[in-house]
Amino acid sequence: RFAPERSATYMLDRGLAYGIALQLQGKTAIEFGAGEGCYTAFMHDLGRVADLAHGAQDGISVVNGFDGADDIEERTEGLVRRADLSSRGMRAGCMDYVIDLDTAVRVPPLEEKHFVDNLHRHNMNGIIIAWPATKSVHISDEKGNEFDVTLQQQSTAAGARVNYRDANYVISRFTKLGYAYDEGKTKALRDAAGDFPWFGTSLFHFTKEPTPD
Repeated sequence: RFAPERSATYMLDRGLAYGIALQLQGKTAIEFGAGEGCYTAFMHDLGRVADLAHGAQDGISVVNGFDGADDIEERTEGLVRRADLSSRGMRAGCMDYVIDLDTAVRVPPLEEKHFVDNLHRHNMNGIIIAWPATKSVHISDEKGNEFDVTLQQQSTAAGARVNYRDANYVISRFTKLGYAYDEGKTKALRDAAGDFPWFGTSLFHFTKEPTPD
């Protein structure tokens, strides 16, 4: 089975991948903007090992990845399937959760509505999304030194970052669609992310509110 190269352009934050898998135990998920499948493959294999050892409830039971790159299916040997994530009426099957790590920021503002609609229509329970507010984040190291870190520059195939949104905007965008912002799970994901500092401010966990009968 295809496995992404260690040097793949789309790098993996292992702590974040574990954190997502922990929060989505026993659930199904779709990853939007999966790139070369680093997170999809990691969480798929983590769930498969958990299935063998402890049962489906200890891992994500199904993870399907989708990306907009024309040759993504060939490059990933079918692990990630091609889809236009910002097209009106996209159909990729509905699962418990949609995961979007740093894809919304690459969607042109004029296409944002269709992209968000697709996130909304493809989940039954919630969304985990990383949507950064700025091109850099201000952090401090263990010694108390403070500095700015610029978001990782990826290949042009990944798409330029053109649609930064602050936290108030992101929270409002999804609560208006009927989601609850889970501050506790959001903090847990941000704390779990260790390799890429911008995840410490750009991650959000939203839970879909029950629809009244």
